[in-house]
Amino acid sequence: MPTIPNKLTAIRLFAGPAIVLWFVFQELVARPHAMGRGWWLMSSEMAVGLEWAMVIAYTTICFTDWFDGRIARAFPNQGSAWGVVWDPVADKVWVGTVALLVVFGGPVFSWDLEYFWWIVLLEVLFITTIIARELLVAYWRKISTEEIPVKYCGKVKTTAQMIAFGFLLARGGPISMQFVSAEAFGWIGTMGLAVATALTVISLYQYAKDSAVGKEFLARYPILNFGF
Repeated sequence: MPTIPNKLTAIRLFAGPAIVLWFVFQELVARPHAMGRGWWLMSSEMAVGLEWAMVIAYTTICFTDWFDGRIARAFPNQGSAWGVVWDPVADKVWVGTVALLVVFGGPVFSWDLEYFWWIVLLEVLFITTIIARELLVAYWRKISTEEIPVKYCGKVKTTAQMIAFGFLLARGGPISMQFVSAEAFGWIGTMGLAVATALTVISLYQYAKDSAVGKEFLARYPILNFGF
């Protein structure tokens, strides 16, 4: 019988492809209507409502990762072998998909914004670092004979990165215009991504120092042993 954590994991697993379709629809149809230049039969109020619905859905999906872990730990009968395997896969699919939308979605679709090339390069660098860390820690957990617990710094990193992604996804849309401006949302998101990247590096070092496979990795590449 499917458990609640498994259902939440499944939602997050399929949310990645779904948010791509929703994002494209928002950028090509709903957002132009909200900005008063649409061509399809849709009111600007409906377009703004659809973008708010996307923000709410994004926030809800981000919270599912926290909820399914809490439920599985609090109620042992809710844990399952399926969840152990697919929960980290769902995390990687979700984070990777949103990261790709952040990097390519803004410059490709928001043609009316001025995107500085160095900001795009910074975002690519930050997101590449985050994804590389996720894959490396996942590999360490797979080959390790000991349990590698989640670090508090890693949890803060995840929170910072999803908040940053949210601002970057919403930049250039009616929501950003209602509150501040598209440029302000972009800068907030980029700075949040920089914070998340710094926490990514720190948490990776903590994982490396506190696990056998991590210590072996640092011994093999001593140049990465920063000593903090």
